[in-house]
Parts: sequence; C-alpha cells; structure tokens
Amino acid sequence: MSLFASLALGVALIAAGFFVMVRLGKFTARQAGVILAILTVGFYTPFAIHDWPGADTFTIHLVIYLITAYALAIIGRGLEPSSGARRKFHWGPAALVGFFAVVIAMDAIFITVAQRGLEGDVSRALLPEPQSGQDVTSFFPGTVTHDFQEKEERFNAYKSRLERQKARDWQVRKGWLGGPARAGEQTVFQVAVRDARGEPIEDAEISVLFWRPADQRLDQRIQLNHMGNGVYRQAVVLEAPGRWQADMTILTDEARHEERLHTEVAASPSA
Repeated sequence: MSLFASLALGVALIAAGFFVMVRLGKFTARQAGVILAILTVGFYTPFAIHDWPGADTFTIHLVIYLITAYALAIIGRGLEPSSGARRKFHWGPAALVGFFAVVIAMDAIFITVAQRGLEGDVSRALLPEPQSGQDVTSFFPGTVTHDFQEKEERFNAYKSRLERQKARDWQVRKGWLGGPARAGEQTVFQVAVRDARGEPIEDAEISVLFWRPADQRLDQRIQLNHMGNGVYRQAVVLEAPGRWQADMTILTDEARHEERLHTEVAASPSA
C-alpha cells in the first residue's frame, strides 16, 4: 500500500471511530480522542513490526494518526454544549494542529518521492530534459537497506573466509618495483606469494583495485601477470598524488586470499 493511501485509510478509520463513539456511544470528545489514541498505538505498532516499513515511515504514520485523534478531540470538545452554550473554538490548538499537518504532509511527499521518484507528467514538468534521451530516474534508494538477515549471512561467510585465510598462513609480499609510485608515471606493482612452507604459489589469479577515496573516477583495476616462482607483476599509472587504497584478491583453485592495502603516490617532478 502506498504511503498516502495508508495514511488516508488510517485517518478515515480514526474519524469514523470518533464519530461512532461520540454520536452513538455517548462518549465525550476527550474520552473518544484518548481511547482512539491508545487503540491506534495498540493496533498499528504490532502491524508495523510484523511488516516493518522503516523507522521514517513508521514514525510518520504513528504521528499523523495521533494528531488526527488529538485534532478531533479538540474540535469535538469545542462544539460540545457547556452550560447551555457552545464552547468557543480557540485558534491556538487549531494553529498547532495545522502546523503539524503541513509538516507531516511535506514529509510524506519527501518519503514518497525518495522511494518511488517522480513519474509521468510531474517528472517531465519539474525535471530538465535529459541530454542522453533516456528516462530520468529521480528516486533515491538511500544507503540503509532492510535486508538484515542477508547482511548477517554475508558477514558470517566473510568471517569464515578470514579464519581460513589466517589458518593457511600464506606469505604475501607486495609493493612497487623500482621505487615509489609517482602520479602520472607508469610504475610496476609486484606481488610474491608463498604458502606456509615457503613454497611458491603458482597459477594464481591476482587482481588489484586501486581506488581513490576522494574521486572514484580515478579508480582502476589491474590483473597481474605470472612471472614464475610465485611472482606476479603489472604496470599501472595512478593519475593523482596522495594516499590511495587498494583491494587485492588472490584466487587459486582451492583458496581465496584478500587484503586491503594502502600506498602513497608521490607527485611527479614536473608538477
């Protein structure tokens, strides 16, 4: 169910319940508001936990439902007869309810656009015409997903691989051949791999991803060539000076070895 549909349905149910309790159940507006607020929390919270929509969506539903019950209680109490006359409806509570209603409506719009994006005529009216001629995707999936169980399984698998890697006790030596790397210049990166007994690891596939934390456009992956006796090397050109990260993967038929490396790239003398 879409965000707006679920909000509208909940508000409609609360309003209907309020009308029934006040008109048919002979409850006062305050009593009906309090009871509806308690029922809303009691029913919606277990439902949301069972089918968790995310903390932002859960919060916006619960807040707007409770504000609806509060607003109905204020409006109904203002219309109740008191000593033969109707109570005056004060603008203060109405302004408060209106303020939160606007905030919640805007939050609902932001969440919907982030999850689904702008589509159809709205997208064409608000977004610039794409130069590539392709459709523009305006939704933002965010950096936090809800696949916690899948993440836990991947983490456990990684821990198992790491334990097996430590047990193998391979001797891996790596570095630049012929001196430190310089920005914009070709430098040979070399890796020597031996097992726990000191025997060279032959016929491995070694790849290294050099990546720049500040600019992913400079990232590049290289595949090292086997030179014999467990030695692998390949030339690479890193375009910017400074600190680089590198992810190295060594694959054989029986094992996988992974390491995170750090290296400093010096500035070119001509720079």
